Amino acid sequence: MTASSYTRSEIELLVFELGGAVFGADASQVLRIDRPVEGAGPAQAPGPLGVATQGSRALVFKTEGGYGQLRVDGVRGVRQVAVDSLRRLPQAATAQPYAIGVWLDGDRPVLLIDLVEMVRHQGRQ
Repeated sequence: MTASSYTRSEIELLVFELGGAVFGADASQVLRIDRPVEGAGPAQAPGPLGVATQGSRALVFKTEGGYGQLRVDGVRGVRQVAVDSLRRLPQAATAQPYAIGVWLDGDRPVLLIDLVEMVRHQGRQ
């Protein structure tokens, strides 16, 4: 999908599975989907989103300190979503700064994750 095929009122979400749950991230954060690399940084280890049951894929993204990866069980694909269908999480609903909102995929809520903020948060622990 090219940038000309959607408007500013839409965003591309990369939808993925991890530990039996479905998550989404801004597709522009993801550089590539690859095989996990052992010891490639804090986003590789079992982390705040849960433990990958298969972990056969990794989302690779740029961070402030280089590159990070998030081991995932599977990638469902990239979805073009209207921005007005996204909802920010109220501050009281989560103490995690990387959980930024929710998108309803039909009747299933998909938690939206900021991958860079997730790595930044892991570095503080």
